[in-house]
Amino acid sequence: MRFDIVFSYWIFAWYLLYMLKFVNYSPKFAIMIGIIENIVLLIFMSLNGANRRTICYFILVNTFIKLLPFYTMRHDTIRVNDIQATVILAIIYVGWIFTNNQSITENYKLVYDSLTKNKDTMPFLALVSYVKQKTGWEIL
Repeated sequence: MRFDIVFSYWIFAWYLLYMLKFVNYSPKFAIMIGIIENIVLLIFMSLNGANRRTICYFILVNTFIKLLPFYTMRHDTIRVNDIQATVILAIIYVGWIFTNNQSITENYKLVYDSLTKNKDTMPFLALVSYVKQKTGWEIL
């Protein structure tokens, strides 16, 4: 799965741009929605047989790209402009997906399948798995 077709990574890039003061709109609302979606996905993973390693990698990746960014913005107020920026980014993302002959529902199915069937096809999960293979580092 390509990095650019996962919306969470778009939001993380937005967070980096926000922290570097390249954009003024806070991604806090988008990250909050992502965290809620990840909690639901984590429940589905647990109920549908994902192994401990996949669950730990999922938690590790999402701690890095969502929980820590959310924590750093904990004092930010979510403004209407931030919500509008989230909607605009989502529209641009959908346009990108269609331009690249992808399907949002098919992509979500790939994500769900990757996480519940212990496949390391998600970009950051694949990276963690690769580092583990090359270094012998192991979470579980």
